[in-house]
Amino acid sequence: MSLLTRSLLIWTGIIRGGALLLGSEDGTPVGSIAIRKIDDAICEAKRLFIKPEFRGKGYARVMLNTMLDKAKELGVARVALLPFGARVVRVHY
Repeated sequence: MSLLTRSLLIWTGIIRGGALLLGSEDGTPVGSIAIRKIDDAICEAKRLFIKPEFRGKGYARVMLNTMLDKAKELGVARVALLPFGARVVRVHY
């Protein structure tokens, strides 16, 4: 079944001005990503993780797009994608 025809359930929890998104398919956990507000205009994408057996199948794209939608809901205009221990490298507009 292709990713376009399957449904990925995303659970979203609000955590201190950010959010934690947990993805599952048919009750099986697939991955997670979090966002953390830096200020009212920008948030940081944190710790995208996809379980090894689900990698290479497009789940990261679904999780990232859902995270961007959630950032918009939180009123954030920009999302920073930061490698571990780095300063802002790229900002999604």
